[in-house]
Amino acid sequence: MATSKNGNLRKNKKLVIVGDGMCGKTCLLFAFKDDKFISNHDATIFDTYVADIQMSHKKNSAITKTRKLVIVGDGTCGKTCLLYAFTHDTFDPKYAPTIFDTHATEIQVDRKRITLALFDTAGQEDFDRLRPLSYPDTNVVLICFSVDSPASAINTIEKWMPEVRHFCDQCPVILVACKKDLRTDAKTIEKLKKEGEAIVTNEVGRRIAAQIRADAYIECSARTHEGVQDLFLQAARLSLKRYKRKKHVKCTLH
Repeated sequence: MATSKNGNLRKNKKLVIVGDGMCGKTCLLFAFKDDKFISNHDATIFDTYVADIQMSHKKNSAITKTRKLVIVGDGTCGKTCLLYAFTHDTFDPKYAPTIFDTHATEIQVDRKRITLALFDTAGQEDFDRLRPLSYPDTNVVLICFSVDSPASAINTIEKWMPEVRHFCDQCPVILVACKKDLRTDAKTIEKLKKEGEAIVTNEVGRRIAAQIRADAYIECSARTHEGVQDLFLQAARLSLKRYKRKKHVKCTLH
């Protein structure tokens, strides 16, 4: 341990640089140490340099927490479009069935920077055995249904919440109503009417959220972007609260 000119303690750390001859090692060190480029290269046998580097110790500067978010729900209920709308700030109308996909994005909430690792999952029964591999170490789960699919809403009760509680019994859960814009779409309303069904209303969604004991209920539309930002801000907040309450909460496979 040494002391710098301003009286602060200085820790000495050793760095070794290796690689093929003429690959740029010496020029790299000179660029860092002297802040300039040297064009004339002398073959190095062994050489040593010493340089001071100042590390920032500001408490709220670059500290970023990472939280894992898993999104589940029936196939075609809007999970992938929702994630795409959040991460790319646009709507992608093309549907490609998801097997498993991951995204990472940074979000600021309550003066904290959080990296959200977003895990998109397949809702089809063919992937029921693989999907549990996404659950370990999850901090918050989004259970989705589509307002134009009463069956997907029922499955949040009969399939998705039981599965989430089995593998992630300590994780906070948000029930998400996707495709909110279809509530006023005449073609969708007429199609459901012919099938003897109806749009899932806000009231029904809230009753389901209460029944499955979700931590929050949010409605959104990837097409119009309504509610998308609010959803992920709420998810980030819930993940932090859970972290404070139980520092070692992890999802386990049984």
